Amino acid sequence: MEYWIMPVIWGVLCLGFSIVEAATVTMVSCWFAIGSLIALIASLFGLPMLVQVVLFILGTLLSFILIHRKVFQIFQFEHSADGAEQYLGKTAIVTEAIEPNKDGRISIDGRDWKASGTVYLDKGSRVRTIGLQGVTIKVEPLESCAKKQPPLPMAR
Repeated sequence: MEYWIMPVIWGVLCLGFSIVEAATVTMVSCWFAIGSLIALIASLFGLPMLVQVVLFILGTLLSFILIHRKVFQIFQFEHSADGAEQYLGKTAIVTEAIEPNKDGRISIDGRDWKASGTVYLDKGSRVRTIGLQGVTIKVEPLESCAKKQPPLPMAR
């Protein structure tokens, strides 16, 4: 095989993986681009093709193992809270009474959510969001004025 063929092949692969990574930003193709760059350098030194392939594989694996976690820390790719998760730990107002065995409604930052609790909470009570069960937000009373049962109807 001609001397100039392997550097061209590794160069094209490196460029191709880099373009795919730039287009998708998935942090997958970049490791292959690094591996092919290492193999490209090896081919420029005239190392045998088997050595180039081994260096490509090792370069890809090692770059993933050694750099992957650091890159994610630098760019802070984290799970972002969405839906009701973003409201956990916040204060809300009860808009529909909550009973121990009957869900009610709460308002958080102007948004209406289904809520459940272990004590009776009147409309207008302030609560803290403490968890999720499906799409229902679990709440606890913010102040100690929660009642164990709903108020009895007044006799007329």
